[in-house]
Amino acid sequence: MKKIICAFFCLLFVTLAYASSQYLEETLQLINDDKNDEAIEIIKLNLIENKSADNYVLMGIAYLEKNDPKNAEENFKKALELDRKTVSAHYMLAMLYEKEKRYEQSMVKWEKIYKYTKNKKLKNLALKHLKQLKGIMTQ
Repeated sequence: MKKIICAFFCLLFVTLAYASSQYLEETLQLINDDKNDEAIEIIKLNLIENKSADNYVLMGIAYLEKNDPKNAEENFKKALELDRKTVSAHYMLAMLYEKEKRYEQSMVKWEKIYKYTKNKKLKNLALKHLKQLKGIMTQ
């Protein structure tokens, strides 16, 4: 899961531009240091003032790092309830669903990523995953 998280942090930095850099750096450092419970508490405090999709994505990442995919998924879905075009939430769900072999659900998320992102590399990644998943599902 670390590989997924590392790749995702680049995307996260772009999508969390609104957040104070100190908050973001502190939270990501805690997650990186496996202090996920502390990170979750900070995010919960931030959510009191700012119920944003990006904060829920960050919470989901902390839960993934805690090896709690159920709560991670719940937070990614909360992010999408607030903003259905949150590419980072679709991305994390796509990867989570792939890992759990929930291929149809993963394909839906990769299609959303392709639809909503303006990033060419992410569009290409979505197409790559869709092609691989179609191959798996036709076997």
